[in-house]
Amino acid sequence: MLVIDTKMTPPNAEAFSREALAGNELWHVPALQYRPTGIPLELSDFDAAFLGSPRAVNLSKEVLKNFCGVIFAAGVQTAQCLLQSGISVSVAGLLKKASCKKSRLDFRLADGCGFARDFRRKSD
Repeated sequence: MLVIDTKMTPPNAEAFSREALAGNELWHVPALQYRPTGIPLELSDFDAAFLGSPRAVNLSKEVLKNFCGVIFAAGVQTAQCLLQSGISVSVAGLLKKASCKKSRLDFRLADGCGFARDFRRKSD
């Protein structure tokens, strides 16, 4: 899988090694501007959507408001942005500014009824 890191600061050598061990290729492509592509977002054939940032929420919120599938949020800020936009969140990451340094990722069900545990990376 191709993983694209768009942060201004490049990932360290450990990040590149970790992704390579997982069978992924990591590219650093710093993005200075974020704007809609003009390509319509169509989710009617999908059962779930994963939002990785508040920016992604802001670019897709009109489509997500009518989406009937499961919505995953990468972290607390993304989940808050979804909820503030009137969009239900099914599962949200527990970390602020989530990091790949964790060996285990835990996600809390948004309704607070329990945990979805053991979302482990392939290398675990």
